[in-house]
Formats: sequence, structure tokens, C-alpha cells
Amino acid sequence: MERLKKYATGRNVIISFIVTYTVYAIMIFYTIPALLIYSKGIILPDMMPLGYNAEHIHNLLTELGEEGRTYYLTHQLPIDFIYPLLFALSGYLCLVYFQYKLHLKNAIWSVIVFLPVIAGTADYIENFGIIYFLNAFPDVQDGTVNVNSVISIIKSMTTTLYFITLIILIGKSIINFFKKS
Repeated sequence: MERLKKYATGRNVIISFIVTYTVYAIMIFYTIPALLIYSKGIILPDMMPLGYNAEHIHNLLTELGEEGRTYYLTHQLPIDFIYPLLFALSGYLCLVYFQYKLHLKNAIWSVIVFLPVIAGTADYIENFGIIYFLNAFPDVQDGTVNVNSVISIIKSMTTTLYFITLIILIGKSIINFFKKS
């Protein structure tokens, strides 16, 4: 990650955001709505920031049916294996960019810049759990669901902290801009 710091320019941050959120838009407007049709509206585990339980996963996998589970494996998850890397990279570059732009040098910022990396890593672990659920159905173990639910919560918490931090940094940048004007 240290080598990536030299790429934390405004131009690269914007390009990485465009690529990341284009992939995200494909999931939000194409693959996830299709899965929600298969599931008859049962929410996907990736979309549950407060976690889920084994009953929910069993109901979802039952309702998806063989065709829906196959769609999840062949359409949603391949895209969702691209997105966490893009999210981690663009988020890291963005926070590093603001860290240098705003001269934030205390030790806490050395940790904060890794929030999107933690979220991306948790997203990958969550995805592997979902692959397990899809392949093991109907023999999904409750303990595995509980562990994956905790990973989903970690993903959601670090993602939320990242966006809160980003909003604060953008606000601070705007304030600094107007102070200089």
C-alpha cells in the first residue's frame, strides 16, 4: 500500500471513483434487482448491514431456487469479486489524497486510510461465505452463517466509517478553500 501513495492524485482518485461506482451501478441496477426477483423480495445477505441469521439464509436460498442460486454464482458474485478491490483501492487513494492535501500527519490517519481496505477484505470474506451457502444448500451450517453475518457487519461498519470520514474530509477541504479565498 505504501507504493500506492504516489498515485493518490486528484485525477487518479476521480478515475478510480468512476470505475468503482460504474461496477457498483451494474450490481445495483442489474444483478441485484434480478436476484430480488428470483428471491421474491427476500433481502440478500450483502444488503443487510446489521447481519442475518440461518433462518434468513435458508429462506433466501430456498426461494431463489436452483436457477436463482446459479444466477447468484454466475452473475452477481463475479462482479462482486471485482467491486471490493476497486472499492478498497479507490477509497484508499481518496483518503491518502485528503491526508496529504489537508496535512493530516498524526498516527490515527495512518490507520483511517485503511478503512476501505478492511471493508474490501471483509467483502471478499463475505462473498466466499455466500459461495459456501450457495454450494452447500440445503446443508448450510448455522455456525458458518453466524460467522459470515459478523463479517457482513464488519464490512458495513468500516464502509460507513469510511464514508463518514470522507464527508468530513470533503467538508474540511471546502472550508479551507473558502478560508483561502
